[in-house]
Amino acid sequence: MPRAIFLDAGGTLIHLDRGFILDALARVGVHKDEAAFLRADQLGGEARWRAVRAAQVRDDGTSWRIYAAKLLELLEATGESAGAVTA
Repeated sequence: MPRAIFLDAGGTLIHLDRGFILDALARVGVHKDEAAFLRADQLGGEARWRAVRAAQVRDDGTSWRIYAAKLLELLEATGESAGAVTA
């Protein structure tokens, strides 16, 4: 009988709602298509993993903040427009 099961949630079981994010950004004047989102998602993930491998982060929360910051930067969502995706 197994004593524990570990699951990789982020990007495996849990995915960002692209439609929600793109719609929220469009409402505040940031118009990006799905291809731009997918590219930003990929590069955000790469930035996250570079930071993890370089031991620049010690916990998942910090690594995901690096990902989110890069994703929003690449989508040109800063300041108030970045806040639109959290409302």
